[in-house]
Amino acid sequence: MATALAAVVAAASLLWVGEATSRDTNNWLIWAHQLSLGHSLDFTGGVPSWKPLPVLVSLPFARISPAASNIFWLWLVRFSWLLCSVLLAALTVPRFGRFAGAVAAALPLALPVWFAYALMGDSEPLATALALGSALCLRSRRLCPAIALLTAAGLLRPELWPFLAVAIGWQWRSNRKVAYLAALASATVLFIGWSLVPELAGGGWTQAASRASTRLLVGNQTDGFFSLLPLRAWLLVAIGAFGVWKRSDRTLLAVGLASLGLALEVEVMSWFGFSGLDRYVMPGVIGLCAIGGAGAGTLVDFAKPTWLRWLARAGVAALLAGLIWTAVPLDRDNVSQRRAEGLSAQRATAAFNSAGGLNRFEGCLPLATNGSWSVILGRMLGLPLSDVTNYKSAPAVVLRPTQLKSYKNGPAIDTRGIRPKIVGYRNPDWAVILYPGCEAHSAS
Repeated sequence: MATALAAVVAAASLLWVGEATSRDTNNWLIWAHQLSLGHSLDFTGGVPSWKPLPVLVSLPFARISPAASNIFWLWLVRFSWLLCSVLLAALTVPRFGRFAGAVAAALPLALPVWFAYALMGDSEPLATALALGSALCLRSRRLCPAIALLTAAGLLRPELWPFLAVAIGWQWRSNRKVAYLAALASATVLFIGWSLVPELAGGGWTQAASRASTRLLVGNQTDGFFSLLPLRAWLLVAIGAFGVWKRSDRTLLAVGLASLGLALEVEVMSWFGFSGLDRYVMPGVIGLCAIGGAGAGTLVDFAKPTWLRWLARAGVAALLAGLIWTAVPLDRDNVSQRRAEGLSAQRATAAFNSAGGLNRFEGCLPLATNGSWSVILGRMLGLPLSDVTNYKSAPAVVLRPTQLKSYKNGPAIDTRGIRPKIVGYRNPDWAVILYPGCEAHSAS
């Protein structure tokens, strides 16, 4: 019932905020569209690392249209975001009760960045749901489904591979033949997804690794990990760690250790030049919410008189409400920003089409604008990455935002002394500008 409700709510959210995907997400969807057309992929420029699962699961929908793949992917991410709360409750309730499960399910709502990932279609909610689902399978001793889910998660985040190896090792203790077959199947899937597909698509065997090692981040990842959860939530986590140890809950103990292990792994990888962003450790942060829920259950259980138990429940509920209430303004701002960006992106494509669209400007590509707008518009117009750019180029067509303050400066195009010509408008948001050389192309 809760899973079906999550699916419905995720679908309804698309009517509310259904367009403003992140830069990485747009790249994955552009790649899916190009593969659906049978084209090779463009891995040049500032593209993100190759990520197999978003591209492959979006591929059937990309054959319908770029909009269809965008709708499906956003629905999948938001469904996964809601499903994480369902899974956190399922992990916590058996040993610590329904109140603990409710607290575990609600704690992620106190993290504005977690909400933002769902809005923008980032991969972390899906990776986290797969990892939590594998933990739930381990609780019921279903090792093969747990390995399958961790393999799927491994197609999103290589940082989860060590935990897949641990699950296979666990299977090895009970059935070596099954563990061997599981290891072979997982290794094959990961090799095909991470190396073979990008090689066949024109990016090389090690596209993901070479892109990830570009030192995109400077700083201490472990500090980021500990700052992602509010300090008051860490109080519940600390109590929960004691409760998990006291009740010998091996599943939640494994979840807690894996969460801390993921933070350490990302930190160590950054020492060797691999990029490491806070969102890379987000599965661990959400995993600790289960421990926080266990902390709420432990606190209530230690309160012996009935009136003291109700007081403990009220105190935890007040703490949780305060954390969520603090996050609400940031969540509201995120929604407003994404809705504004989505509406503006629709107006940008309308401006481009009203000025002649691809029929007129195909010879003038690349389409240039600034920041992440290049890939947003490229995805909406069905263009490959080679036809959208942030870089200096002429001839070019430019979609320049005229109103959005954070995006008002267009790219530095080399005009060669020739004044650009504004050829199309759509509302006051965007201007379509032809730069030198485009008139000759568009006249043909």
